[in-house]
Order: sequence, then structure tokens, then C-alpha cells
Amino acid sequence: LGHGIRWLAKLNFFVKDIQAFERMAQVDTIVFDKTGTLTLPSTQKPISKLTRELSYSEWRSLYSLALQSTHPMSRQLVNYVHDNQPLLPLEKFAEKTGKGLEATISGIEYRIGNAKFTGHSTPKDNDYIRSESQLYIQIAGAPVGYIEFPWAYRAGIEVMIHQLQANYKVYLLSGDKQEHAGSLLDWFPDHNSYQFECSPMDKMKFIQSLQDAGHRVAMIGDGLNDARALRQAQVGIDISDDHLHFTPSSDAILKGSELAQLGTYLNYSKFGLKLIKASFLLSLVYNGFGLSYAILGNLYPLIAAILMPVNSISMLVIANVGMNWMGQKLTRQKIRLKAD
Repeated sequence: LGHGIRWLAKLNFFVKDIQAFERMAQVDTIVFDKTGTLTLPSTQKPISKLTRELSYSEWRSLYSLALQSTHPMSRQLVNYVHDNQPLLPLEKFAEKTGKGLEATISGIEYRIGNAKFTGHSTPKDNDYIRSESQLYIQIAGAPVGYIEFPWAYRAGIEVMIHQLQANYKVYLLSGDKQEHAGSLLDWFPDHNSYQFECSPMDKMKFIQSLQDAGHRVAMIGDGLNDARALRQAQVGIDISDDHLHFTPSSDAILKGSELAQLGTYLNYSKFGLKLIKASFLLSLVYNGFGLSYAILGNLYPLIAAILMPVNSISMLVIANVGMNWMGQKLTRQKIRLKAD
């Protein structure tokens, strides 16, 4: 298992400990978050729906506020503003899970997040981010509109989801509206496989319901918005495009560009457990022969003293050679994919 963790780290999949690696091999259900997990920022220009022009100091304040969070929408705003000036000092900063950020900067209160949190009226008020493509802004208690950030699907995830569905139950949870899902819904067999307009608590409760039904769940998400769900699942995997930003609640961190290889990495963990079982089976057969000779009185103590450490060494060799062989195979496969 230790060799497995080492090889996965070389492939930008960082597993916390061998217990998490072992639990990965036992997973039978996978739950995906959408925004920032299956999707990433698009190269298309964001659409500004602000009610007025913002001053340079206001943009700079919003940049300083957004930089405090790892949420995908905050990172989008940071890239959009792209202010290279020193950060402004923040007072009374708070990050409200599933709602947004707030802080007082230069005596003015700023809020970014969902519509309700920032005081905007919508057709249906909710206590979570109703659209994960729209970031609403409030300045000095006054709503000033929103910026809509387009998203694009990560490369290879459609094939990945179909491959996973052959061996796992796969679900999609999102705080976004269903009409923003686009072709993503075509990848799932029926409406029971996805839920939209989910709060962080809804995601956690959904995973609890799967666990109550006897499933072992892996949650794939990003940011503090998914922290509860990541902690609840048997295995929480945080998708990060920046190694400096991750969720402490997770059991593993996977680089965003490697998400399409998730099924391969889960199979590697299963291979590790199969290798352990195979080595124990060999040991049982080995010791069974030894005991039969010993019971008949045909095994000298000196020979037994030699054979016992040979047995332990053989198990170490199997684990070492097997995991390294498969790890090298995964590395070669990654190199070929990059070449293609």
C-alpha cells in the first residue's frame, strides 16, 4: 500500500495514508460535484450584468476579498480582475459555506456569493448558490448585479464517466440549476442519477442515504463548499488545479488535469488489495506444506529456521515487484496519452 501511494503521487494523485488507499479499493459508488470538478473555467469572456460601473478601488477590494477563498467562482473573479497591486487589508472577513464571502474593506462592506446572500431578488430564493456560473456582488449593502462566468467540460470526462458506470454506481450533485447542465445529463442513464440545486447539507445527506443502503461511497469535489460531503464519504477526493489550494477534509488530492484517469487509479488500488490477498494465499500454501512435513517429523529445526524468514521475504518481494510493475505500467500509459 505504501508503494501504491508513492506511485500515485508521481501521477499527481496524493493519497493521505494507506488506510485511505485501502478504502479506495472498496468503493462501489462514486458521487461527482459539477462546477470546478467536471468543469473548468472556459476561455470565453465573462458576461457582466452589473447595474453600474465599479470604480478601480471597488474592483481592487473585490479582488482582495475573492483571493481569500479556494471556491471556483472566487478563483474566476480573481482571474477576471487580475489586479497586481498589493492586497487591501480586510476586516470582519467571513466565508459562509454555500453562500459566499463577506468583509469590510476601507470601511465599506463587500459581499460576493449567491443571490440571496448578496440581497438580490430571484424568481426562487434559496440559501445556496443557485447558479454556479453567476457570482453576485453587494457593495455597502446595495446589490450591484452579477458576473456570469462560462464553464467548459474537462477533457476526457465523458469517456471516464461511461467507463466508471460499467463498474460503479455514478451520481452527479450540483448546486447549479438543471438548465445549466447542458449535454452533461446525456451521460447519465436516468433522472435518479443526478440532483441539482443542492445545498452542501443536501450533498452530505445524499451520501448518507447511499451509505445507509450499504454502499461505500467516494465523493469527488472541490472547495469548502463540498467539505461536508467529502468528510462524510468513505473516500473524499479533492480536485485541485492549484496545489496550494485544497480542502483539508479530503482523503486525497487529485490534480484537475488527471481527473479523466480516475478509473485507472481506482483500479490500481484494487490491484494492491488483490496483490496482498495473493501473497497471503501463497503464504498459507507455503506454511501448509511446511506444517505437514513438521507434523510427520520430517522437517529439521534448522530447515524451519531458514524457511520462515524466506516466507516473509517472499511476501515482501511480491508486494514490491507487483506494485512497482503496475506503477511503471501506469506511468508509461500516462506518457503515451500525453504523446497522443
